[in-house]
Amino acid sequence: MFFPFPDFLFALRVQQPGEQERIAVFPGECSHFSWLELALFLGRDFRPEWMGTKDEDVHREFQACGSGDAFYHQSRRYLYHLIQYFMEGFKRPAYAFLFEVLALNAQQTVLDYGCGIGEDGLWFMANKIQVSFADFNNPCSRFLAWRLDHRLNAHDVSVYNIAVDTIPHHDIVWCMDVLEHLPPAEHLHFLAKLGLLGRCVIINFVDDKTADGLVHHTVDVDGLTNWLEAHGPCAWKDFHEKPDGSKVRFVLYRLEEGETP
Repeated sequence: MFFPFPDFLFALRVQQPGEQERIAVFPGECSHFSWLELALFLGRDFRPEWMGTKDEDVHREFQACGSGDAFYHQSRRYLYHLIQYFMEGFKRPAYAFLFEVLALNAQQTVLDYGCGIGEDGLWFMANKIQVSFADFNNPCSRFLAWRLDHRLNAHDVSVYNIAVDTIPHHDIVWCMDVLEHLPPAEHLHFLAKLGLLGRCVIINFVDDKTADGLVHHTVDVDGLTNWLEAHGPCAWKDFHEKPDGSKVRFVLYRLEEGETP
């Protein structure tokens, strides 16, 4: 995941036409390949100062775009945010659920649904897991397509457009940090839809007590968990608990055939 030569420096010229020469320098000891890939993908449009993007920066851009649809279809800053978020490791506890299921049969297929820039799925690929990707057409999925084009082992990897493609059934559906971006009224239907795409689903419920109702919506963690437990096998565990009650619940579930909200 990291460049193995910490004494190296990467330097890329990234200035815009008409600007003074601008160089992005990546010390080898902290150069995650994702940053290097993003710099190569964006070329002169790469903004090194955005590598430290904070939540409030994302919120400001979201409001400037005027709607969630416009933000997710246009934002480039979000590319930086997703790399940074992946590197912080908040989703890693869910890997335990995935490995437990894969331990039964390592050849099971995984669908990374709402994959964004594909960080999880690419990590799965690097660990010999059979993975496909699914998201709508946006800057994130275009960056993912570029990344796959530049990997020797990814020529037969499928990337589905969830707006238009029929997605085949997989063994495992992996869906991280997607539900909280949807209005609460859509949550149960979304869980049921995922249940139709795979034999089991691994998802996280982000219970953010500071959710703004724009970028992040509230999630009825206990209510959704109770519904899943009433309609099929379900296992879960809470992580990242905060004094204000915020937490992330990682859930593994399977819906009994025909179960809908």
